[in-house]
Amino acid sequence: VINAGGISYASYRAQGLMEELAGYSPDLFIVYTGQNEFLERRTYEGLSDGTSWQTGPLSLVSRTRTATVIREIMDLTGIRRGQASHRANELGDEVKSIPVNAIGPEAYSRNEELNNEIVEHFRSTLNRMVQISQQENADILFVVPASNLADFAPFRSQHRAGLSDSDLSAWNRYEAHARTLMSQDKAAEALVEIENAEAIDNRYAALWFLKGQTEWSLGDFDQAKQSFLNARDEDVCPLRATERIL
Repeated sequence: VINAGGISYASYRAQGLMEELAGYSPDLFIVYTGQNEFLERRTYEGLSDGTSWQTGPLSLVSRTRTATVIREIMDLTGIRRGQASHRANELGDEVKSIPVNAIGPEAYSRNEELNNEIVEHFRSTLNRMVQISQQENADILFVVPASNLADFAPFRSQHRAGLSDSDLSAWNRYEAHARTLMSQDKAAEALVEIENAEAIDNRYAALWFLKGQTEWSLGDFDQAKQSFLNARDEDVCPLRATERIL
């Protein structure tokens, strides 16, 4: 068994590892991916059309720490590996990783176009993983990633576009009053204020999280779950797989 997992790796890196590991006659690939798709800013032009990036190993991945550890283990156990001479041009030289702990969540903002491209790239990557396993007559098992919803606040919230100053002021009043009421154990009254704020702007992730906490305290667990899911999906610095990824 080879554990080829890597912290904060997006799926395309996992695909590159599969390309390399496919040469060692695997019986089964178990793939747990999807949580880190939005962590990296990349240029997607030409990547989601099924062209060259799908057809070969990614040298970018071969330079990752996990791949290095795997190669060292293979060397120590006497498994010979081929020489990698592929360039990373399938993903472009402009590939950049933006670790959250290095620059902070404030570097992220809502970008629907980029999100759509990331989701499409994720779908293409999973299809490529299936192709790799089929080519090697290996089975493949995809594990749906789990998320902590009730105890994991959004990293970054952003108001909807076009919110006027007066609307923002009203939203802030409702939200602040709701938090005050929650601190006084007045969840039912707090929920009314939250819904008033929601009517002005329902894209702010932290408000959905507050609503979920309020509904949970009222025992309305089904509604609380939906609010927590909305908080996850509206997080503009998402560290958890969104509904579209799942």
